[in-house]
Amino acid sequence: MRLHQLIIGAIFASALLTGAPSYGAIQQDESTAVIFVYQRVGEDSVPQGNISLDQFKPHMTALTNAGYSVMPLPKLIDALKNDNDLPPKTVGITFEGAYQATIAAVQPLLEEAKLPFTIFFAADMADGATPAHMNWDQIKKLKKNKLVSLGILPAAYDHMVDQTVEQNSAI
Repeated sequence: MRLHQLIIGAIFASALLTGAPSYGAIQQDESTAVIFVYQRVGEDSVPQGNISLDQFKPHMTALTNAGYSVMPLPKLIDALKNDNDLPPKTVGITFEGAYQATIAAVQPLLEEAKLPFTIFFAADMADGATPAHMNWDQIKKLKKNKLVSLGILPAAYDHMVDQTVEQNSAI
C-alpha cells in the first residue's frame, strides 16, 4: 500500500511541476513521499521531455528553503517497504535516461544544495548507443558521488506513442 502511495506522489509531483506556477504544500504524512521525476533539464531542443534550467532552479530552491526532507530514493523505498515513518514533507529527486547535458546542468546545483538524487540509465545507452547518454565511465564516476544513487531502466523498450492500439493492448 505504501509503495502505491509513493507512485501517487510521483504523479502528483509531475502535475505540480508541469502546470502550477506556485509550489503547493505537500501534506504532512509519515507514510507518503513525493518523487520529482525529471527527464531532461535545460535541453530546449527536446521540449516534450524538458524543463528549462530557469524552471528547475526554483524547484531546488523551494526544496532547500521550505523544510522539505530530500532523501535518497533507495532509503525512501526501504523505509516504505519496512513500514518505517518518513520525515515530514519527504521528497525524492530522480532523472530518467542519464542524459549527459541534463546531468551536467543539474549536478552542480544539486551538489551545492547537498540534495541527493537518483539517475536511471539503460545499459544499452551506456554502451554508447547514442552520444546524448552517459557512458559507463561517466556512470562509474557518478557512482562515487555520495549524493548519487543509480537505477536501471530496461535495456530496450518501445515508445507506446509509436505503437498501434493493438500493439499496446498486447503488452
